[in-house]
Amino acid sequence: MSSGFILAAMGLAAAGYGGRYLLRNKQNLTKIYGILPKTSTKMEDLFFSKYEKGGFEQKMSRTEAAKILGVRPSTKIDKVKLAYKKVMIANHPDRGGSPYLASKINEAKDLNIFLRAFSNEMSLQQIIILLVLCLSTKFYWCFEDDNNDEQLGDFEIGEAFDEDFETFDNLHGVKGEDTLKDDILQDYQNLDVGKRNFNSDVTLGYVTPWNNHGYDVAKWAAQKFTHISPVWFQLKSAGSPIEDAPLFCQITGTHDIDSGWMDDIRKNNSKVKIVPRFLFEAWPVEDLKKFLYSEEVQRRCVKDIVRLLQRNQMDGAVIEIWVQIMSMTRGSAVEYLLEIIESWSKEFHKAGLEFILPMMPALDANYEETGIVNREVMRRLMSSVDYLNVMTYDYNSPQISGVAPYDWVKANLQYFIDSSEDYLESSTKILMGLNFYGYDRSGSSSEAVLSKKFIEILSDGDSVLSFDENDGEHKLIFGKYGIIYYPTKQSIKLRLNLAIELGIGGVAIWDLGQGLNHFTSVL
Repeated sequence: MSSGFILAAMGLAAAGYGGRYLLRNKQNLTKIYGILPKTSTKMEDLFFSKYEKGGFEQKMSRTEAAKILGVRPSTKIDKVKLAYKKVMIANHPDRGGSPYLASKINEAKDLNIFLRAFSNEMSLQQIIILLVLCLSTKFYWCFEDDNNDEQLGDFEIGEAFDEDFETFDNLHGVKGEDTLKDDILQDYQNLDVGKRNFNSDVTLGYVTPWNNHGYDVAKWAAQKFTHISPVWFQLKSAGSPIEDAPLFCQITGTHDIDSGWMDDIRKNNSKVKIVPRFLFEAWPVEDLKKFLYSEEVQRRCVKDIVRLLQRNQMDGAVIEIWVQIMSMTRGSAVEYLLEIIESWSKEFHKAGLEFILPMMPALDANYEETGIVNREVMRRLMSSVDYLNVMTYDYNSPQISGVAPYDWVKANLQYFIDSSEDYLESSTKILMGLNFYGYDRSGSSSEAVLSKKFIEILSDGDSVLSFDENDGEHKLIFGKYGIIYYPTKQSIKLRLNLAIELGIGGVAIWDLGQGLNHFTSVL
């Protein structure tokens, strides 16, 4: 290449994009265009400058788009999407970013602008400019290096989607305890926003207002889930002191509805289904009798639920009613409950909505039937509901044990599978309850443990993390008598493999705000 041609190309680049871009070395490029949280102000300024001019240009060049996202012009489309999400999260208000900016850049139309820029063939002018930039930055910014994804920034979000997940030999001592501790402490904040690794029909995640980090997990990692269930609503009695006055179901919790959040989830995964939970609670005895005996009251109640779901563009609901009424009536209302479930499911299906029913485990710690359900009841339920969420956690034993011992979980799932005459139909409707929380088993009573406490104790150099082969869970030993059972990626993967082995419909996670971010990497 002649010196005249190079000078001409450099002049063209300086005129088109400004000479300030030509002499950036690797360090400065990372600082200016990277997406490290510490330099989010620089990124914010760059985005603001665009929005002050009326938003991103509809025909942005590949080179300019690459600079804004902090990637190379040759970056592949899937990594462009990842970089875009990283920029959005880096500027989220929770990370010290601008609420205005977060609201502006979290728009699908902006992502499409970047995707178009990287999809278009580069013009001769752009190729020349890219070559000049390569020469001036010692080729750092030119070509994609799959082994150097860290150049996108040391960000707390999954940077790659490891499909070859480690085997579970490490659960049995191949990986040392200290190594596993270090792995967790270094990786626990990483949120994997890529595609699903768990190939089941259903991955449902519950989100609770009291563990509100789950809102962000559901939004940013939306591709990991088929169903999201915000725990918003309660079904309460709206009785009247006047004798013979009509009884209604009062739906409370509507103030928690967040349409913007639901829109954000669907932007990141257009196929996800929003299925809020309704909890049946606070019914006086007389009102409960009226509810159970009156088909008209039941019909009004389900009509109100369906209208609320349709009005808010939701896809179905989790109706938590079986356990509550069975407890209130001491198991005497089975036939009434079955008729309610069958009737309500039909109303849901007429409206194109899914009906999901939570159910307590059928077997206790001694593997004996609890009486909450039996095989005949299960046959009728399975023929009505879309999914049965078996809450296989909160294992109750006088002995120190895990939250959801593996063999106990498997036995309960097998019980429900065997309860139907149609094996295939029943198994694909069953969702395994998967806990993202732990328990402190140190005292006489168990105390729930969430991610913050687990990490605090894990960070103590004297604590010991080991695998309990009896329960298939990790336990954290600390102090003189302290012991915590808390899920790890490995124990979660073990249960995901069980779901696949049994051929069930999938898993239902309680809840997304209680776990470690990096749990998403195995989902």
